[in-house]
Amino acid sequence: MTTRRETAFSPVKFRLRGSGRYRVVRDAHEAIKILATEWPIESSPAMSRATLACLKSFNEDNDPDDVRRAFIAAAREAHIDVAA
Repeated sequence: MTTRRETAFSPVKFRLRGSGRYRVVRDAHEAIKILATEWPIESSPAMSRATLACLKSFNEDNDPDDVRRAFIAAAREAHIDVAA
């Protein structure tokens, strides 16, 4: 099992629609939780890739920076404001 430190990446600031404040995601654990519970769209190709990237990072089969890039791509696809 990987630790948060092993799945950490450079912080990504984002703002979900309807929210007035930016939030920050720093690792694959936070990213997958947000994708699964708070994402504004139910499913999309980029969201699926981001979720898979997170899961792979838990098995050390994916670089944390790949998770970061996939999360940003999913956010842009969902029209989420991102300040990476």
